[in-house]
Formats: sequence, C-alpha cells, structure tokens
Amino acid sequence: MNFEVPTKGRWPSGGDKPAAMLRESVPDLERRLGVAFSRGRDDLDAFDELPLRLESGRLALLQRYDGIESKQPTVYIDSDDDFAAALKELRDALGLGPDPFEWVTPVLASPDV
Repeated sequence: MNFEVPTKGRWPSGGDKPAAMLRESVPDLERRLGVAFSRGRDDLDAFDELPLRLESGRLALLQRYDGIESKQPTVYIDSDDDFAAALKELRDALGLGPDPFEWVTPVLASPDV
C-alpha cells in the first residue's frame, strides 16, 4: 500500500470537501489494510476516521459518522485538490477494485473536470 497515516496535519487550502463514498465498510477496510480507524466526535456526531497521506503528499480522510445508516466511509479531500486525480491515487494506494465508490461527487460528472 502506498500511504501513511499521519498523526497531525491540516488541509493545505484550509478546508475539505466530500469527494466520494467507498463501497467497502470500515471493518472490512481495517482488516484488509491492517490499520485501525480512530474514534472522534464533533458537533455533528461520533465518528470513525482514518487520515491518509498518499505517496504524492496529498491528504485524504476516510470518515464514517455513527448516525448514518451506511457502514461505508466518505472520502474527503482538500477543497483545492483535483478530485479525479485524488480519487484515482486513493484507489491505487488502497488497492481498491475497478468500481470502488458507492457515489462520487457530482463535480466529477461535469464535462469541465
């Protein structure tokens, strides 16, 4: 796998956006990747999260809130990052299959992206 789990760091632009939701569940990802999501809480709910620094240096965050029905994490990337390139690098780094996303942000469906 071509990633590391950073212990601290922030988004280069200062913000992030949801880019996609994985098909694979948090427990399945933990088993397959050999890493543990950490627990946290914010003003919305408690959550499981796994921050990632990919080989290029770009950051990604896999996060799943307790209050949602789905067991799959949402992928967050830097607001100023290239969504398509970030998701491709994430897919490669995690060894995900050819159709790994439950949904992808509509901006990727735009002919301008």
